[in-house]
Amino acid sequence: MEYREVAGRRKAVRVMLRRWGLARDMCRENAKRLEEFKGLSEDTIGCKSTIAYLERRCDAEFAFGKRMTELIAALTPRQQTILWMRYSSCDSFLRIALRFNCSTDHAKRQERKAVDKLSTMLGGDCA
Repeated sequence: MEYREVAGRRKAVRVMLRRWGLARDMCRENAKRLEEFKGLSEDTIGCKSTIAYLERRCDAEFAFGKRMTELIAALTPRQQTILWMRYSSCDSFLRIALRFNCSTDHAKRQERKAVDKLSTMLGGDCA
């Protein structure tokens, strides 16, 4: 039973890390879409709710990315680099292992330790 809880928390944290890795690009993309939509809807009445929704969405993604970056900054530099390479650059464990001159199993263990540490830092927010 405990193993399932730990595995569930790890999975939730990894989903959040994937979202964090994509947040930077999503913010830029949403801002570009918002500008395009504003340009298209200048003459249209009643589009204010859609524009407000897009603005809130962009602000929410930015706030999420900032919060995750602050949490990741509390990790060791090695763990920060592993998480950045894995979730922001989408590098494989082999590439991470080559970067740190270690085995892929060791790279996986380091990533798992970082995920577990983030899970404890997040507490109940990751479930």
